[in-house]
Amino acid sequence: MIDNVTWQKNAGSQIVLDSIFAALAAVWVTIVLTNPIQNMNAWFKGTEGFSSLTSFFLFSISAEGSLTASDENDVIKYLYYLLWYNIGVILLGLALTLFAYERMQHFIIAALEDWPGIAHFLGLFDFAIYVIVMIVVLWRWICDARFLLCTDDAEFQSYVEELTDKRAPTQDHHCFMRCIFGRRLPKQ
Repeated sequence: MIDNVTWQKNAGSQIVLDSIFAALAAVWVTIVLTNPIQNMNAWFKGTEGFSSLTSFFLFSISAEGSLTASDENDVIKYLYYLLWYNIGVILLGLALTLFAYERMQHFIIAALEDWPGIAHFLGLFDFAIYVIVMIVVLWRWICDARFLLCTDDAEFQSYVEELTDKRAPTQDHHCFMRCIFGRRLPKQ
């Protein structure tokens, strides 16, 4: 029997989102494996391919698991498969970051052929910038995965109660929302 509570209303959208991300990951696996660059680091290529392929499977597992959780009316199972969705997004973000870095690194090396020391320094600096941007962009998914894995039982049960409409949701105005849209938020 379906109670039609918050998590069940969201389950259908989560399945669609998982399917879209799985398709994106499958396309990305193809792009990564068919676009070699000369002088490319094999570790980067392997990590890109592994991250993309793993994210594809995680999105597929999450979609199937979310459907099963909805059929079985099991919010804990739904949250378990939501964890795999979040990890899949993080891995796909890692693959995209490495791909973009490789391409930029290739151009930096080509442009600074006569100054290998500067090219190496700029490559390391560039990599640090890419990692920072990746963390900023993926921060919400990283926080969600950390919450699902590491939060204490009381906070986790409180979240389950929110999803099952047994208590009002706690508003979560994350730092980006407060920075960009802060003047529109209710005063606390």
